[in-house]
Amino acid sequence: MPVKPQPYDLGDEITIEARFANAADVLTDPAAVQVQLRCPDGAVINWTTGQLTHPGTGIYQRVYVIANGAGRYRVTSPAVGGVTIVGRNSFQVRDPD
Repeated sequence: MPVKPQPYDLGDEITIEARFANAADVLTDPAAVQVQLRCPDGAVINWTTGQLTHPGTGIYQRVYVIANGAGRYRVTSPAVGGVTIVGRNSFQVRDPD
């Protein structure tokens, strides 16, 4: 997840990170990756393997500029082949008012 302390502001550029692990909690690359960002306004942004960077085993990232309003954002991913997303998977964006 991003390094800047939360809450974030609209327009901030952050790095969304999804980490995947197997049942033994070992970082593992899934056969296919889909990462979803669920925004507080109801929008869902989807990224697949080719749209993400892959800095290490089981780690996928995407730079994102916050533009969908204030509230809680959630990072999710469907489980594939016994590999699930792990770690802190949400962040807060403050209301500009």
